[in-house]
Amino acid sequence: MTDYEALILCVVRTPTAVVFAYRRGETLYPTVVAEMEGVRWLVMMGLDGLMETAFPPEEPETYLANRRFQQMGTLEELGL
Repeated sequence: MTDYEALILCVVRTPTAVVFAYRRGETLYPTVVAEMEGVRWLVMMGLDGLMETAFPPEEPETYLANRRFQQMGTLEELGL
């Protein structure tokens, strides 16, 4: 569990991580995606800042191509 939590922290602290807005109905979920040790990880949060889920999608390009994901920029570009 400690390794999982450390990986999540690395993803959300990587300046080049890409931020997406994921919308489900009226709910918006900020989502951060970064590559860790050759694997792209997705970390999805609620607007309250609590993590909803974190996992490496099997086919990241296909998964993130879903119209519910809107790419916003990198953490660095967004000043986050």
